[in-house]
Amino acid sequence: MVGCCVVFCTNRSSKPSKRQIKEENENKITFHIFPKDAERKQRWKNAIRRENWEPSNNSVVCSAHFRTTDFINSANICKLKMSAVPSVFKDYPLYLQKIQKIRKSPKNRIPLAVIQKPSIVENVEETETSAETIIETMEVGFDTNETVCHAIENNTQSSRSFNTICSSCTLLKSTITKLSGQLLKAQRKIKMLQQAKRRSSKKVATMNNVIKALKTQFPSDTANIPCLDMLSKESAQLLHRQASKRKNLRIAQKYPPELRKFALTLHYYSPASYRYVRDQFDTCLPHPKTISRWYRSIDAKPGFSSEALQAIKMKAANTPYKIVASLVFDEMSIRRKIEYDGLLYHGFLDMGANVDVDESTVAKEALVFMLVSINSNWKVPVGYFLTAGLGVDQKSSLIRTCLTLLQETGVNVISITFDGLSTNFSLMTNLGCQINTDLQLKPYFSHPVTKERVYVFPDPPHMLKLVRNALADKKVLYDSQNSKIEWNLLEKLHDLQDKEGLHLANKLRGVHIHFQNQKMKVKLATQLLSRSVAVALSICKDKLQMQEFKESTGTITFLDNFNNLFDIMNSRSIKQFDFKKPINANNFEYLFNELDKLQKYIQGLKFDLISTSSVIYSNRRTGFLGFMICIESLKLMVHEMILSKKLLAYIPTYKMSQDHVELFFSAIRAHTGFNNNPTARQFKSAFKKLLIQAEFKNSSNGNCVPLECFSILHCSSTRESTRAVEIINETCFKKTHTDGKLISRFSTLMFAKFLDDLDVYDDITDHNYVQLPGQLTEFTKQIVAYMGGFVVRKLLKKIKCEECIEALTSSVQNVPLIALRDKGGLISPSDDVINICMTSETILKRALEESGGKMLLKKFSCLFLVGKVLKVYLNKPIFIGLSDHVLSHIAIENHVIQLIRAVAESYIVVRLHYVSKRYTDTTNSKRQVYNKLILFQGC
Repeated sequence: MVGCCVVFCTNRSSKPSKRQIKEENENKITFHIFPKDAERKQRWKNAIRRENWEPSNNSVVCSAHFRTTDFINSANICKLKMSAVPSVFKDYPLYLQKIQKIRKSPKNRIPLAVIQKPSIVENVEETETSAETIIETMEVGFDTNETVCHAIENNTQSSRSFNTICSSCTLLKSTITKLSGQLLKAQRKIKMLQQAKRRSSKKVATMNNVIKALKTQFPSDTANIPCLDMLSKESAQLLHRQASKRKNLRIAQKYPPELRKFALTLHYYSPASYRYVRDQFDTCLPHPKTISRWYRSIDAKPGFSSEALQAIKMKAANTPYKIVASLVFDEMSIRRKIEYDGLLYHGFLDMGANVDVDESTVAKEALVFMLVSINSNWKVPVGYFLTAGLGVDQKSSLIRTCLTLLQETGVNVISITFDGLSTNFSLMTNLGCQINTDLQLKPYFSHPVTKERVYVFPDPPHMLKLVRNALADKKVLYDSQNSKIEWNLLEKLHDLQDKEGLHLANKLRGVHIHFQNQKMKVKLATQLLSRSVAVALSICKDKLQMQEFKESTGTITFLDNFNNLFDIMNSRSIKQFDFKKPINANNFEYLFNELDKLQKYIQGLKFDLISTSSVIYSNRRTGFLGFMICIESLKLMVHEMILSKKLLAYIPTYKMSQDHVELFFSAIRAHTGFNNNPTARQFKSAFKKLLIQAEFKNSSNGNCVPLECFSILHCSSTRESTRAVEIINETCFKKTHTDGKLISRFSTLMFAKFLDDLDVYDDITDHNYVQLPGQLTEFTKQIVAYMGGFVVRKLLKKIKCEECIEALTSSVQNVPLIALRDKGGLISPSDDVINICMTSETILKRALEESGGKMLLKKFSCLFLVGKVLKVYLNKPIFIGLSDHVLSHIAIENHVIQLIRAVAESYIVVRLHYVSKRYTDTTNSKRQVYNKLILFQGC
């Protein structure tokens, strides 16, 4: 929440829901940060008039203090002009409010000569003009001879009296006297400031001499150097040891905790980097063998880790509130291999010190238990077991033991999360849950110590994959209204988008349809059963009225419902909106109504019209039943933890997913060189090191390049921009004094020469590429118009010219796809931008046909295609609203030309990225098949 920094202003911002944003009127309050430019920032500060106050980086001024003319008028954009300054302060006292003087238009002004010149002499015959009067008149600044002659010639006309002229002169004299006094006062102030500056310079020079003397007198006392206080503890300790070592002073043999933590973390991420940093800091960091000895103190044997439990106990004791957590468990495949380290064999079954197992059986899985805090941000693996497949009774015993140990640490475990294995659903019944076929769900069991409820959550991402698999296998589902839910419609949508080479604002690709080789990827299921795909089907059905999508109502509803359900079950931040916002005391009724509707919808799904039984009674019920259990568990947990006991302010359902333990598995694979099938000994080593780390992060994929082969690159954080945008920004405040007619006379000729410079391929006829946008299909037009909004959003971040910004945007919603997808943040492009994008798409499609339909030939570069687009608009009117604005610049800097160039280039770059990506798309990749084959066969 932010508030306006203006005195007496009470406007505050609180993030509403997206539905509230959409329903707000045009007079909504917006907040604007201070400009980064020092001069504009000082003008804002002077206008606000707060004494002894400096604006911070977070200080804002609300839109109530700006005039309507200070804003750029466009839909979904509330942006201030560069010249805007706060000027409306209705809550200020009257003596502090600035009076706005409104100048008259030139037509309504009275010329100065008409007012002043005749008013000197009213009537020569009636007024005695003395020498003193003539002198006073000259002091005022008029031409006396001309005035007198004018008065003699017009002696019959009436004007101001002589006394009025005298009073005006007296007023001018008093003003000059007052200004002279102010000038003298300012000169005195400048003199005093100059004296203060000289004294300050002498004082600074004296202090520098004192610092030099102190450094000379105490050269070895590095602890007293002021700069060390400004550094972090790790950096200060490292620099202090390095300085002491160079002065041959004694260094403490015991490393401080901060330095030990830094050394362990750096060595964990990269041993090679650790050796390099250690050499650069004069071996002030511990030797790698010392770090190995530290690791030996950690017991990483299979079983529940005593170190992890002790750390959780300390965390609970030092936390002022009751810690509420979720327990997550999952299995990871390991390589079947026996290794000997000189003392022990590694690779056999191992369930901990107090459990007897068949020691001759080789382990093939590692069962890991992880504790995830719900009301704080941490997670800890509490133990692991090397198994060859556990039964229901063995898993139940391990879960009860884990809950008992965690209760002793002071942590309240309220839920358990697992994947969709059939043994896990049998495990729920064994623990005490009731999952009957008559839908009398009891998704919880009693805690073995406290007897309180522990809720069960089948992992929502796994359940969504199972729902996707069921639909792909059965091809057709029916809802309670007997509407068909067809997998074939998704295939038709993919084929249509693939044929057109464009997508209706969704991520549907061939890999989503042919997912059999990558069944484990949750991303493919979430992107398929999403609202974006539902919107695409809706556009084809309603807007384009395609016959093949006529019966898609049931499929659209199915996709929308499961999209909303997954959003509710994957909520994270309280700052999110609508279904993505975690459930709390303010929105639980709204979300409960949606969950009840979704629960009834799932119950009404069936595989055929002949049988009236629900999918929950079929052999493909796991995914649907899992979601039903999640819904019931969440509703009961909200009643207990938020409404009754009030232990939680909100419930982020993402904490009840298996993503945390999956990230842990990814970190283990990364530590072993991205060996996704480590041995038991490698798993133990990685587990030991990960147990010490506070967080787990995934490193990016990619081939490595030796750094020694290249010189160090100097990078800049400047945002990249095209040449067209640079020209617009460089000339947006630059006005030329050339005659506008002269500019327009030569603009066409210079524009043509400019296009000739761009056209580097003359062997291709222009008429093949200069075609009208009307030749595009209606399907393509909808997508191109939507992409035009993205192009405008991209350009608005770079262009500074206010007139050009207004020309790019539209104040009305003119794109149906944007209207359907908009939740408050999309931008509507102007008709001119859409027209340029259509032309660019037509030229690009013609170039693709010339190149064979898949990949563009090298001669069809982005520069070449942009030049073809510019030639289309050589004699064609575009951006009519900028007709006056273009006269301020020469033709080569003409903003209309540069806007066409910027829009076309941005659009074509986006399309070329997609063309290249589509060219190398491997839908039927065998990598995942062979990868899983190696994992599960234990090779």
